[in-house]
Amino acid sequence: MKTFLLLCGILVLFGAVCWSEPLGPEEAKRKVSPAQEDESPSDATTTSTENDRKSAEGLLEESVLGREEEARREASRTDFDVFSDELHFIGGSAIKIVKAPDLSQDKENRKMSEMLNEMLENHERMIQKIESEIDEINRLEPVEPEVVRPLTPEELEAQEAFDRAMAVMNRTKVDKLAGIKLMVEAAGKGHPLAKSHVAWAQLLGHPIHMDIEAAKKTFQELADEGLPDAQMGLGFMYAAGIGFNVSQAKALVYYTMAALGDNSWAQMALGYRYWAGVGVPNSCETALDFYRKVATKVANQVTFSGGAAIHRIRLLDEAENSGTSSGILDNDLIDYYQLLADKGDVQAQVGLGQLHYQGGRGIQLDHQKALQYFSQAANAGNAVAMAFLGKIYLEGSDNIKADNDTAFKYFKKAADLGNPVGQSGLGVMFLHGKGVP
Repeated sequence: MKTFLLLCGILVLFGAVCWSEPLGPEEAKRKVSPAQEDESPSDATTTSTENDRKSAEGLLEESVLGREEEARREASRTDFDVFSDELHFIGGSAIKIVKAPDLSQDKENRKMSEMLNEMLENHERMIQKIESEIDEINRLEPVEPEVVRPLTPEELEAQEAFDRAMAVMNRTKVDKLAGIKLMVEAAGKGHPLAKSHVAWAQLLGHPIHMDIEAAKKTFQELADEGLPDAQMGLGFMYAAGIGFNVSQAKALVYYTMAALGDNSWAQMALGYRYWAGVGVPNSCETALDFYRKVATKVANQVTFSGGAAIHRIRLLDEAENSGTSSGILDNDLIDYYQLLADKGDVQAQVGLGQLHYQGGRGIQLDHQKALQYFSQAANAGNAVAMAFLGKIYLEGSDNIKADNDTAFKYFKKAADLGNPVGQSGLGVMFLHGKGVP
């Protein structure tokens, strides 16, 4: 009997578990109201069956809707969503799977719209700031250009005296005494550069008597007025210890101020100091910068339109009168003529052609270079160059093959222009029957 009752109790418990399990964990936890507890066993059974049916229908509906929702979400799943699901799955079946939040498109659009609005606001603030700065600049009073003050009659007279003195000092044959006399006159009229020139003459004792104290006083007065030439003078005096105790620091200061004022001597002095490291750190780059400034100014003053005529005559005369007793030509003079020839100067081309054709005076015989220079001058219409070309082709050389026809052509051109060498060359060719019909 006891065994029978024990089996019945087990069956009752098993049935209760089986009926409650389909409801799921949440339904199993649902509290039973007191009214339901008072119902009879038959009513409770009927109610339980009805509830089970409704729960099953609800679960079926939720399952269908859940699958549709799951399909939509699966289509938009990202790698992060899958990774999150895997983490929850690995955590154990007791943990409910939580999917990554699916941000709506409207929310993303709102974020993008807010970002664009913020960018537009920043740009508007920048534009307003720029406009305010422009307005502030426009409100500023315009800077009036510096008006050059016209010279007074006294200053104009002093300037004319200084120009006359410089004209004398810059002559090819300088009359230094006459030039310094005019310079002293201009200095007496108050011209600052004239005063500085006189101070330099007093400092060096040439061509007037040395007067270091007078030069020192003049340089100091003019330097206080900002004259670069006077600042250069004080820098030289401090560097050499003339009139002052030696002070390379002060010399450097005055040299620098004068160089900033575009004084060429000061720029060259600083160039040397930076190159040699005298009182300053050695810097070839800085030295080059100072030397380049001076070289640029000198190059801008050089013209290739003429040159000293005496150099041209001297070069041609020495080429024609070269001999064993003659000295070697100055290399600087040759370099100068080569520069002129490269610039298209016809006389320089003819002169260099003669030097290389005849040789001597430190110039090696080179008929090929002579041919080059003579050809350049002949193409410009020079009759002398044509005559020499005729001579080169008539005689020939190691590098140039004799060609009577070409020689006759050049002699004929030179003779037609009245050149006596060309006429003589034609006479020789007719006499010996070379290159003539």
